[in-house]
Amino acid sequence: MSYIRNLLFKNKPGYQTLSGFWQFKDIKDGVIIMKSGAYRMCLEIFPANFSLMDDEEKRRAVIGFEQVLREIEVKYPLRILVQTRKTNANDYISQLEHAYSIRSLGTYDLFRKHADFIREVNKDYEIITKKFYLILEFSELKYTLSKDIISREEKNLKKKREITEEEIFQEVRQSMLGILATFKSQFQAINLKSKNLSTSEIVKVMMSYLDEEKFLNNREFYEHLDEHRQRAGKEGLPFSVINKISPDFIEDENIDLMSINSKLYLRSEFLSELGSHAYIDWFKEIVMFPYASDLMLTYTSKDPAEAVVKLSDKRQRIEAKIFDENTQHRPKNIADNLVLESTEKIEKQYLRSEIKPIDLKVEMTFRSDTIQALNIVHMNLERLLNRKMMRSRIYHYEQFEGLKGTFIAGYSDTNTKNHRDINTDVSAFTFPFIIPQISSSTGILYGVDEINRSLVTIDRKELESYNRSIVASTGAGKSYFIKLDLIRSRMIGYQSFVLDVENEFEMVTNYLKGKYIELNDKSIYYINPFHISGPEYKAQKIEFVRDLFKTMFSNEKIGVTELTKIEKVIGNVYEEALTKNSQPVLINFIQAIETLPRNRTTEGLLTVLRAYNEPSHPQYYLFNKQQNIDFANDDLIVFALKYVDKRDFVIAVILESYWNYINHPKNKAKFKNLIIDEASQLFQSGLIVEKLASLALRGRKYNSGVTTIVQSINHYYNSAFPRTSDLFDQSSVTLVMKHKVSDSFDKLNEKVHINKPERAYLERLEVGKGLLIVNDSKIPLSIKSSEEEDRVCTTKPPA
Repeated sequence: MSYIRNLLFKNKPGYQTLSGFWQFKDIKDGVIIMKSGAYRMCLEIFPANFSLMDDEEKRRAVIGFEQVLREIEVKYPLRILVQTRKTNANDYISQLEHAYSIRSLGTYDLFRKHADFIREVNKDYEIITKKFYLILEFSELKYTLSKDIISREEKNLKKKREITEEEIFQEVRQSMLGILATFKSQFQAINLKSKNLSTSEIVKVMMSYLDEEKFLNNREFYEHLDEHRQRAGKEGLPFSVINKISPDFIEDENIDLMSINSKLYLRSEFLSELGSHAYIDWFKEIVMFPYASDLMLTYTSKDPAEAVVKLSDKRQRIEAKIFDENTQHRPKNIADNLVLESTEKIEKQYLRSEIKPIDLKVEMTFRSDTIQALNIVHMNLERLLNRKMMRSRIYHYEQFEGLKGTFIAGYSDTNTKNHRDINTDVSAFTFPFIIPQISSSTGILYGVDEINRSLVTIDRKELESYNRSIVASTGAGKSYFIKLDLIRSRMIGYQSFVLDVENEFEMVTNYLKGKYIELNDKSIYYINPFHISGPEYKAQKIEFVRDLFKTMFSNEKIGVTELTKIEKVIGNVYEEALTKNSQPVLINFIQAIETLPRNRTTEGLLTVLRAYNEPSHPQYYLFNKQQNIDFANDDLIVFALKYVDKRDFVIAVILESYWNYINHPKNKAKFKNLIIDEASQLFQSGLIVEKLASLALRGRKYNSGVTTIVQSINHYYNSAFPRTSDLFDQSSVTLVMKHKVSDSFDKLNEKVHINKPERAYLERLEVGKGLLIVNDSKIPLSIKSSEEEDRVCTTKPPA
């Protein structure tokens, strides 16, 4: 074998020059700048789940995709990349351990138990991730020639000076954003959510292709690439994205094989035959092929006029052939008549602009740690394609070109005929956005996908929003799910703060050695709602104390003039406290308000506040004690609220203290998870709703997410305070479990589009199962736990 290999590679270098691989020169502001002068921008598409759709919905999706393909400009292709990664349990565990530095967190015992559970469950369920990207290419030349929005005066002005490269870049970028916005709206029309990829997200896709281990080891650097570029520019230092993402080397292993860094083997192929006919689910098995791969579908629009000329010539040849056969009285050739009929139909459709000609290229790069595994993948692919009457061909001697063809910033430049001429109506059946595989190499386990039989792991930091919504009735398993989440979040170093309205979380809190606090007059723990972290927070503290006093004085209206005076004295109290480096309590505000001119409003407010200042008052502890709960030093704090008097005040104080904590710059490093159990019980207080909505909208900035649990989606929208809707609208993760679907279906359908099969699934849900919705992609989830987790999380454990 080595003799044959040496003979084949006698005059060919073993190592390919990396400079020949790079077909782009930079990535900036979410734009890939190609060496050819073209530009690329990318969308991530969050797929539908064809397994949960009826035929009519599938048909609508295909028709919608055809509209997208009709937008493609001649000679400037649209590419769709389906990136599949398959991970075994040991690799997932090691990536998790490295990403969160588990050994330094003091949670290694938890992690070790969870790792054993993952290895066990991985015997029955795979760990597969699929990501879908749309890549738009735009030419600087095309932009310049087609540009007609500049007035004559502006054109004359631009002739007098040289247009800078940055100006061209910004103008092209704005035009591309407009085109991508059109694509996004077209995808939205078929219930597919999408988002523009930033520079760091594009680099992540590239690193997943080239050297994922390098990305995971330097994740913080790659996620802030644009910031590093700006810093290097200010310091006058060179900065090359290519140097940052480049693997050590790419090597030819064989005529049909390559390797990256001698660790990863890759083989590139393309579809040479597409079968005899197209249909819905045409590419479903190819997209779902459960092996690590990069599947690139390239759609290039062709000139319809040229296509009509070729079809006309073809029609005339067939007609002449049929005429000759008729004049010679030969038997009628049915095949010729069918081809003629089809040709005439397509020609008419071109002339009416009902369809457009498309050049379709389907390329695949498979990857594995061993050559033997790649060979098995190829055999399985051949079996799959044979069933569909398709064929694939390996890029023999052209693996380097094949590799570039499936790279997000590359294209294959080969003489091999690796494409097919079809039409937009046929190519629409290649619709690839059909199967969500919700999994992340740095995510925690949520459960298993019942359809794909794969583990569902989610890293909330990878999502657009850190917030979650859970809709479930009593006994559906919502508290069980949250307790599991607390254990697994603690394992990776997340902080969790729980508002336990029904006192269900004491057992799991003790198991995790957290603090279980019931705020009352006998408690040894106190929170000071008036605590201020620094002078920069003075304005928001004045606003909070003002609203708190208005709530306490709820029976009376406070006029604008009195409110302004009260705000002023609140500000004076904080100014004095900041000067003395102390923290105010209620008595300080009472004394300040006593200095105001007396009237009915101030007298009434003072009466209320003095009552809370009496040691015998049930809420005395809430407003007159210095805070001794340190949010920073506890990874789990659960506030037991079931028997707390005047719960609205207590929760408002807790939320204000939580906001003070996350708002401080030194507390941004850790991820913070605020969980509100039975949240609908708290939606009757405007003070609480406003604070929760603010946390949901702004929490990502402070590395914080809000999880709300309700029994019906209607609770988010039927509250007297409209901002409760923000808690659902700002969630990237929604789990709908067993509940009374008939009562909430209309609103659920309006917000997340529930079709008939999905509704049927929801109506027959069992305990511990639900419909998981992540960025509008839906999967049927079954919650999984180890024996020890089950024992800790079960509300009423067996005797």
